[in-house]
Amino acid sequence: MNFSEDTSTLLRTLLIAGFAAGMIAKVCRECGAEALRQRLYVLDAELFEFARLGHIGTRSPAYAMLRDSIRSMIRYSRRISLTRLLLIRFLGPLAAGRRVEPGRTLESHRSNWRQALGQVECAAVRKDLAELRERLLIEVGAHVAVGAIPLARQVFALVSLVPSFRSFRRLALRNAGLVEVLARSSERLPATA
Repeated sequence: MNFSEDTSTLLRTLLIAGFAAGMIAKVCRECGAEALRQRLYVLDAELFEFARLGHIGTRSPAYAMLRDSIRSMIRYSRRISLTRLLLIRFLGPLAAGRRVEPGRTLESHRSNWRQALGQVECAAVRKDLAELRERLLIEVGAHVAVGAIPLARQVFALVSLVPSFRSFRRLALRNAGLVEVLARSSERLPATA
């Protein structure tokens, strides 16, 4: 099949635009993950300062759980995405090869947190730790939500290109047919000198 110059230019433009959009999305994702890490470092420093001032002991289960949660999120911030969260939520138990009710591990983590927080004697300290954990969840939730926007745009762009590729193919076939008709008809024309 022969492509006209306009068709090949359109194809090249679409490929370059797709590559550029992919690179921009990758850079945005990396920048978003780094920004999340920096905000989580601030939370970690606040928690450490809270313990350093003597409000809570570093051996407290609530302190240890919150510190481990923050540091895990820092460590895996580049992997946190809506797609991975959904895969872990719905396919995690299947991938692990065991039958677990959906949400059971999340519920056990929540109950362990409530239990550890309940062991803290001072109500003001419990409130401050709960607020730090809530800020952690808000930061991660915002990162996932903002990260899902470019994903949604990319999916929408790919889905919207499907009709374009169909019309592009029809245009290419029509142009190829037109070129073929012109070539055949020009063979029958008298030579002009």
